[in-house]
Amino acid sequence: MSIENLELTAPLVQGKDRIVKYLPQRDPFVMVESLWLNDDSTTVTSLTIELENCLTENGFFTESGLLENMAQTAAVRVGYGFIEAGLEVPVGFITAIKDLKVHAYPKVGDLIYTEAEHVNDVMNFSIVKGRVYVNQQLMAEAEVRVFINK
Repeated sequence: MSIENLELTAPLVQGKDRIVKYLPQRDPFVMVESLWLNDDSTTVTSLTIELENCLTENGFFTESGLLENMAQTAAVRVGYGFIEAGLEVPVGFITAIKDLKVHAYPKVGDLIYTEAEHVNDVMNFSIVKGRVYVNQQLMAEAEVRVFINK
């Protein structure tokens, strides 16, 4: 599935004040603000890049911001499942990044959509292919491995 072919109508969860329920991160380090899709294979989140974001530099969202956004999109996938099962959201850590390609950096004011395509779960590791878009233009992509401390 690709976000380019996905029709997003209404978010499942909207606003940083609500999305933090599914994340171990807290402000100022929350890099997702709405959850649009969460199924067996794909999770889609969005974030408006703000000047006050700690991972912006010279008016652009940094490489670190893009990676953290991909990882938090993967974390929302896990957290959403835990909350639905009545469990506490576990802490996760980025353990590996593979094949990072940054095609362009989102600007302050841009609304980014991030797709985390589930690749595999191995023991406590979740592997996703992350893709970040602005106006359906691919900005960055990488395989992200996250350790889930269950």
